[in-house]
Amino acid sequence: MKKYWIWLSQSFPYGSETPRNLLSVFKRPDKIYNATQEELEKLDFLTQKDIVSLNRTSLERAENILNDCNNKKIKVVCFDDEKYPKRLKNIYGAPMVIYVLGNIDGIDEQVAISVVGTRVASEYSMKTLKRLCDDLVKCDVLLISGCAVGIDSVAHKSAVDNKKRTIAVLGCGLDINYPVENRDLKVEILKNGGALISEYPPKTAVKGSNFPIRNRIISALSCGVLIGQAPYRSGSLITANYALEQGKDVFCIPPRDIYDKNYSGVSNLIRDGATSVFGAEDILYEYLNDYPEKLNLEKIILNTKHKKSEVKMLVEKYLPKENKKKIMKTSDIEDILEYKKTRKKEILQNCSDDHKKIFYLLTESPQIIDDIVIKSEMPMAKVSMILLELEMRGLINSHSGGIYTANKL
Repeated sequence: MKKYWIWLSQSFPYGSETPRNLLSVFKRPDKIYNATQEELEKLDFLTQKDIVSLNRTSLERAENILNDCNNKKIKVVCFDDEKYPKRLKNIYGAPMVIYVLGNIDGIDEQVAISVVGTRVASEYSMKTLKRLCDDLVKCDVLLISGCAVGIDSVAHKSAVDNKKRTIAVLGCGLDINYPVENRDLKVEILKNGGALISEYPPKTAVKGSNFPIRNRIISALSCGVLIGQAPYRSGSLITANYALEQGKDVFCIPPRDIYDKNYSGVSNLIRDGATSVFGAEDILYEYLNDYPEKLNLEKIILNTKHKKSEVKMLVEKYLPKENKKKIMKTSDIEDILEYKKTRKKEILQNCSDDHKKIFYLLTESPQIIDDIVIKSEMPMAKVSMILLELEMRGLINSHSGGIYTANKL
């Protein structure tokens, strides 16, 4: 039966909804293949061009693709396969077949976040995203991206560096070495229990038009999409649009400079209602209610700024009482809070002198950014970056009105 699914996937452009419309009538791809001209012409959603395409698409080509997959140990996961992700099945233009190297089990049950962004990212974006992704994977979030250089690579490397699974959705055949720079990264992804996925069969070369279509799969497999950095014209914005169409959340790392055109795509998304992310908790809290058993609450608490009362609230709200083994005792909470104090001191000690200078300015009293710039004698852009980094490290808080305060050590 797989050869018929492959045949159907090759009969129409990738991203077309026509294959699913045909399945609603014929139920199985082999029945579509064996349908008569008269049966096809009765369908009002089929154009004459569609019928010609069905007739011209060779079953032999599908058989060759299947043989090629078998030889290269590439799994063919068809639309009716129990391993086919439900999140992917529910989107417009769902692929009839996905080709897989590695493990895709359980994607639907995990908190998955897709990470996308420009291939030419700034040091600020790369550094900020790396810390954010490290925190997310430590809390058991599954990161999904496109394995491109730049932002994509940061996400995948965060996962493999922490010995966690990650999923790469490619815009070419799985046997194509692209991008060349990430050949070793793909190997590491598979070693750590992750997967490489593509809707394009083996030997499909790199083609620019493949990637925008591919992006609907990246967003579909996730609960939300995180944009690391994006100019006004960016493929990342295509992924964000797909996410919105699919009812997914959109998160953004705030720009280092709101006037920098390299961040204009992010600025527009935030203006339109995307969630600004200053720490992993800004993403994690969106999914605690729906996935309480799939996220590491203890790690989440360590990565956020909670006081004892807030920690107890998190425990009571998100850990099911019937599972008493997972409910932390008061002594455990005290240990976590004490550990956080020690950890914050260590983090501050490892900061630069400029970071420490800003932090200690904030210990005196709440400050607005203009006052911080004057007292620190640093440029506004530099102060803004340091404030963002200090907040992501849990050392300071930002408040409405552009006010900043330091956390107690």
